[in-house]
Amino acid sequence: MNSQICRIVDELRNLKITDTNQYAVQKKHLYSNVFNQLPIFGTTISKGLLVYRSVPIFRTDLSIGRKKYISYRPSEIEYPFFNRCSEPNQQHFYCSDDRWLSMTECSYFISKSEEMESDIQFEKNTELIEVGVWRIEEEMMVADLRYGSYSPPQHELDLSARKQNYEKIVKDDCITHLFQYINSCFEIPIRKNNHWEYWLTASISNYLLEDRYKTQTGWGNIPGLDTSKAIKFQGIAYHSVKGIKASPPLKGCNIVFPTYLIDSGKIKLIGSGIFETKQLDSKTFILDELKKIKTDITANAWCYDDYKG
Repeated sequence: MNSQICRIVDELRNLKITDTNQYAVQKKHLYSNVFNQLPIFGTTISKGLLVYRSVPIFRTDLSIGRKKYISYRPSEIEYPFFNRCSEPNQQHFYCSDDRWLSMTECSYFISKSEEMESDIQFEKNTELIEVGVWRIEEEMMVADLRYGSYSPPQHELDLSARKQNYEKIVKDDCITHLFQYINSCFEIPIRKNNHWEYWLTASISNYLLEDRYKTQTGWGNIPGLDTSKAIKFQGIAYHSVKGIKASPPLKGCNIVFPTYLIDSGKIKLIGSGIFETKQLDSKTFILDELKKIKTDITANAWCYDDYKG
């Protein structure tokens, strides 16, 4: 077994990054010595697949919708924190392949209930969420980082098969443990005050999306690809942290894409809706009562139609 990689796994488990200089040093080390030793699975996103991106609504005028606010975070809105696949203030397009999963990712109620053990006191009893429906316009290859410890019940067999396949390819247990540890970090629920816990997932996400990853002969994890040059992943698939505590568990997965895929029309906005989530009691919610809808978006701004049911 690779003793150096075994040591790195132990170091990563105990390493606490708390400033940008530390992060830059560790990122350079990982790029040069660690990430290039990992076999990475790729999975194909089919043309025509619908994905969903949800955002909380803070505006008062609900008659107008704008693509700018339901695509990726606008550059003028600062976000000086790490996210699962992003460094501070970095723009990426986050979405889910299931609408309910997408909505729970930004739900005030679910986020607040995860922060408290019991006797939850909410500051409001209703919220509005805007959901964009996006269509994948061409087949894409994404890196598959759903090799952690969690999987929705309906995907447990897929996860087991994926792990078995990976272990057939990789004969070094230390590399397998490292890959599994990195994948499991995507499943950590994070709040802004401890956002540094996402430094590792942000680092490997940038490594993959910057087209730095180069597979090695004999790994066979992505059949048919030219091993003489870097692989161009167009996104990353990973498990949702929200599925861990939800009852029943949510299905689907999250995907992150670089913003050029939105700007170039390779991921196209085709519809949008405004939903209201209501609290019935401390543990019961109506997740998505549709209020307004638009199903034929062709411009960057549009007028919503009231939903008639």
